[in-house]
Amino acid sequence: DFAIATNKFTVAAASGNTVVAGTLGVAGDFAIATNKFTVAAASGNTVVAGTLGVTGATTLGALAAAGWPSVWAYRSAALGPVDYTTATELVLDAEVYDTNSNFDTTTGRFTPTVAGKYLVIVQFTLTGTTAAAGDVASIRKNSSAAAGNMVSGYLAEINAGNSNYLVRMFGEFDMNGSTDYLSIWIDMVTDTSISFGTTSAVTFMKSSRIG
Repeated sequence: DFAIATNKFTVAAASGNTVVAGTLGVAGDFAIATNKFTVAAASGNTVVAGTLGVTGATTLGALAAAGWPSVWAYRSAALGPVDYTTATELVLDAEVYDTNSNFDTTTGRFTPTVAGKYLVIVQFTLTGTTAAAGDVASIRKNSSAAAGNMVSGYLAEINAGNSNYLVRMFGEFDMNGSTDYLSIWIDMVTDTSISFGTTSAVTFMKSSRIG
């Protein structure tokens, strides 16, 4: 065995196992067997060629938040009566969570800063309307109604005759991680006096990166 100060730095003759009792400082790149385990001096980037086994606790900092943006936004303030006979974005003004601060509560737009595929789920309730042919809600990418950029949903009456309606929609969208955004759009044919339900359980958007 090779040992310095008995146990401060030891290399077992039989196994090659190495133990460092203090801090190991390396000025340049650190490499084991050329490329099996390398740490770049300039960036700290670490590459493990095989399997990394950890028996104790591991801290990965903000890896989850940076890699998988996720938001749950909802409408908290009363909204209505509103004229939606012209297609208009529905602004959600509060959040349950927003891991990367990617949702804007002033515009109602979710602009994820990591590229990938995103699952979006939207629900809202509204009153003061009578469903008509052509009434539609949608999740739109970059405010576009073009094919591939929009998922639509139609009004379903909660209880017959009370003018209370529920809309649920979901879709998957490829986002570029910089300028692409998602938002909710409402387009009513005739009604000009619509009010929306509030709270995170009633009128909301949820979205997370899934790939």
